[in-house]
Amino acid sequence: MNAGSPTCGSFVVLGCRGFVGSALMAARSEAVGLDSAIGRDPARLREVLREVAHDAVVIHAAGNVADPGPPSAASHVESTRGLFEAVAEVRPRATIVTLGSIAEVLPIDSVYAEIKRRQAVIARRESERRGVGWRHLRLHNLIGPGTPDTLAPAALATRLRQAIAAGDTRLEISDGDAVRDWLDVRDAVRIVLALADRGAGRDGDEPIEVCSGVGRSVRSIAEALVAAAGASIAVVETPGGAGSDRSSAVRSVVGDPRRLRDLIGKEANPRLSFEQAISDLWRARGIEDPESVS
Repeated sequence: MNAGSPTCGSFVVLGCRGFVGSALMAARSEAVGLDSAIGRDPARLREVLREVAHDAVVIHAAGNVADPGPPSAASHVESTRGLFEAVAEVRPRATIVTLGSIAEVLPIDSVYAEIKRRQAVIARRESERRGVGWRHLRLHNLIGPGTPDTLAPAALATRLRQAIAAGDTRLEISDGDAVRDWLDVRDAVRIVLALADRGAGRDGDEPIEVCSGVGRSVRSIAEALVAAAGASIAVVETPGGAGSDRSSAVRSVVGDPRRLRDLIGKEANPRLSFEQAISDLWRARGIEDPESVS
């Protein structure tokens, strides 16, 4: 749990150390942050929930981005069930917001996508069974500082740093024409919090897509990274290049932000440009991995 007193906390973030969870904590410093391990400890979870506001919003961000792998997949799913049980017992007026992924509705065969699907099914069932307010948000592709290596932008940034260090004149990528809806993680969490602030967790059962509505290719990410680096490197597509993802067979996935705008108005609009997100990612990767260019 974070260092601040949780007694007046109206926001709880489960999975506070992950990519999305860390960004949520940075955006709402007074939130109560819980490590994913607490979500798998029912007694500890109940203890923490007793200390927060009766109408708190609990954002379930655990296991949201990177493949946790088979050993922990079941625990990520089971923690969803445990969270609803704990809230129903301790804080029945609280609302749970589960952060899913657009991957859960795509024809993707991966541990990550399956976890997201199973979490959404369990959350819906437990919400109806226990009368706990719930909203499911499907996040599209996120980018920005802290992007994990499992996602294409960070993989491309690492490959570019290696190319620069080796004196290469080419950055090899694959699936360059695959189009995705990229949203800066800082904009995504601002939208998530705006939905929670306005009580959108209790206004129906249809999932909400958190997206920009703009499609950009993997090639555009690679070219923007090269520009941010100020490098004289050509982006070349090859079968063994970087940048492919689990959903590469699906050529274009772009969200529709109109429902977001209906719910939260201008708050749904991205504030950070694609170029800024890429530039910040590039700088952050240099700080996080200083040996990558040595």
